[in-house]
Amino acid sequence: MKNGNQQGIAVDYLNLISEKTGLKFKFEKQGKWEDVIESFKYGEFQLLHSANRDAERDQYGLFSPPYLTMLIVNIGRVGSPRINSIEDLKNRKIGVVSSFTITKNYKEFYPDLNYVEYDKITDALRGLATSEIDVLTGNLVFLNYVINENFIPGLEVIGQNYLKEMENARHYFGVLKENKTLIDIINKALAEITNTEQQAISIKWQAKIATMRKMILV
Repeated sequence: MKNGNQQGIAVDYLNLISEKTGLKFKFEKQGKWEDVIESFKYGEFQLLHSANRDAERDQYGLFSPPYLTMLIVNIGRVGSPRINSIEDLKNRKIGVVSSFTITKNYKEFYPDLNYVEYDKITDALRGLATSEIDVLTGNLVFLNYVINENFIPGLEVIGQNYLKEMENARHYFGVLKENKTLIDIINKALAEITNTEQQAISIKWQAKIATMRKMILV
């Protein structure tokens, strides 16, 4: 958020959808992701953005095609040993966040790794900065945003993601099943977004993403 205005790739896509459909979107301040999901399930807001899709969410939601695929990375403290394979995660304390799809995948496919669970991503990042944990895996853009918004120093990218079951973070728009008309409108608008419009969003953000990938997050 900047000067009180919501920012992000999803916001740029929603602005395009608004232009094409006349829909107006009001952004609510988010708390814990687990609480966001619960609020969504109980109909306290109508549209979920930047969401991953899984079998559990498919039980109560309808989702658009993925509108964005983001790089997943491992981050650690500056100077930490690199993560070059899933084997390098053994004997390290791995921070995970309740209700995140990547947490479910880790626990399902690698149950013997050493996990430390947090309610909020900010708590996990602060835990990483203060040596409560050794590594955190997540969406590069989202992690960088949270780090900079909360002034969490001393972290850097220490390796690519090696969780093959979730190689990239795919983002979807989602609604409850009773709001099928809304997702149909959104899907139609997404299909009408031109290559030129997509490229404009990509150009706007790709420089920032490239910088995030290379830089030390301090």
